[in-house]
Amino acid sequence: MARILVAPMEVMAETSGPMGRARRLAAELVRRGHDVAFCSAESVNYRPVEGVKNHVAPTPALLGLPPVIGRTLFKMAALLGAQRRVRVDSFEQVLDMVGALDVAWFERDVAVLREAIRAHRAQVVYAEFRLSAIVAATSEKCPVATAHSVPTTAGFARDPRRSRKLRAHLEGCGFPAAGSILEVFDWADLKIVPSSPELEPMGGERVVFTGPFAEPPPAPAEAPARDQVVVYMGNGSVTPRDQLRVLRTAFADGRFGVCLASGQLEPGVFGPVRVEPRFDFRELLPRAAVLLDHGGQNTVMDGLLAGVPQLVCPGMIFERRYNARSVADLGAGMLLDHGSFQAEEVRRRVDALVADGSCAERARRAGRRLVALGGVSRAAQAIEDLAGEFPAGA
Repeated sequence: MARILVAPMEVMAETSGPMGRARRLAAELVRRGHDVAFCSAESVNYRPVEGVKNHVAPTPALLGLPPVIGRTLFKMAALLGAQRRVRVDSFEQVLDMVGALDVAWFERDVAVLREAIRAHRAQVVYAEFRLSAIVAATSEKCPVATAHSVPTTAGFARDPRRSRKLRAHLEGCGFPAAGSILEVFDWADLKIVPSSPELEPMGGERVVFTGPFAEPPPAPAEAPARDQVVVYMGNGSVTPRDQLRVLRTAFADGRFGVCLASGQLEPGVFGPVRVEPRFDFRELLPRAAVLLDHGGQNTVMDGLLAGVPQLVCPGMIFERRYNARSVADLGAGMLLDHGSFQAEEVRRRVDALVADGSCAERARRAGRRLVALGGVSRAAQAIEDLAGEFPAGA
């Protein structure tokens, strides 16, 4: 049995990715008999796992502002569609925008993480894209595994001006000088990529491709009708109100039902569109003709696991554009510019994806290759192996 501390990245906005992967990994490690704890903020994204204690961490505030102001500003920006006008070119920019490069917050977070490592007597820390967890583990001389991806590497895109103060702070604390804060990922002993080499080709030592942590949906007993368009745009470049307006018009003829997941719209049925805060994608996607999404990694993976063609509208977010291009390059979907999110164009693209049966077949093949990588079980095994290199008390 190993003692493992799981540290998901936290942001003020609602997002299912980091905490979702962290929960699945923690549950798998517990199932294998390990002693697991979280070090997580208990924010809108936090979901407990039975048998896993949480050491409560601070939540970074949007742009480093006081939390109340940051939350209010984020809600206003979402309602007004400000994200349509903000170009995001690097993960370094993302970290700055969510407040994770603020020196005062970073210091507090590292202190809480170090205390959690000692209290749990952790043998391994798993950092879900959380740089402060890598710094804390390095400070405590504790082995650390991190989630990683091509778009979060310094070689893919960087904006070092945004991390200048934090990098200077870390260098003053005796850490190596870095040209970008994203180089901290390279301090980790193990990098876990919840994707595949064909989607995210990257080399280097101690890199393990696991595919997504989510399980593929069960195969239906009989061939489904594939008469649904499933829509999840997250905090994307198209406002929820515009999504609903366009979808009602695009699918007014009733050929497809539309399931729109949005926590910012009132639940209900609006013509062909059913709106709910969230849907069970494992249930819906096997009946989907097309998945219309924002290019978030988890959503893209869900679509491929279910063998569903995707129409991806990533807006001006660098990671989502990368994911959208990867899906298009596989021949498993199309990229839709957010400026073209209009009823006629959305319907034309959906009809084209449905008519081209090869898109669904390529999505299914990509999904099978992802499943073969092992998912959360492979990730847990890699962390077990890392713990085995550093036995307790060594």
